[in-house]
Amino acid sequence: MLIQAGDFISSNARYVAHAHAAAHKDIDGTLQLILANHAGRWTKAWLKDEVQRNRPDGTDQRSFPSGHTMKASVPAWYVTERYGWREGWPYHVGAAVAGAARVEQKRHYAEDVIGTHLLAWGVTRLVTGRDGAPPPVGVTVGRGVRLHFFGAF
Repeated sequence: MLIQAGDFISSNARYVAHAHAAAHKDIDGTLQLILANHAGRWTKAWLKDEVQRNRPDGTDQRSFPSGHTMKASVPAWYVTERYGWREGWPYHVGAAVAGAARVEQKRHYAEDVIGTHLLAWGVTRLVTGRDGAPPPVGVTVGRGVRLHFFGAF
């Protein structure tokens, strides 16, 4: 039951977070969520190749970071950064379930899951603004693509 719940949450958390942003009529936030999800995916892929940590079940060397945990944690941190802990805490419970399921399956160590959840916070924080403030890092598309750094972390 835990494994099925974890798989379901990791596959669907981003859609629920998009609905959350839509309920707030938050177009800027929706774009930030899309960027956060992509940044999380790219960071995960890059680190899996760089770290090459053995999985507990011995199948390969791609234990850190956890992709399932990243997919559940980025929406959790997005909602928390954008709308506060009052609205974000249920997403963190979901991310914990997704991570626990991966540990239960022996696909990741607990420290992989915890580290991935914290990594997701960093990635999400870079591209998510709160209360109308711009995010620390922004991307604009016009005559080319521009990467902008705003404020302090």
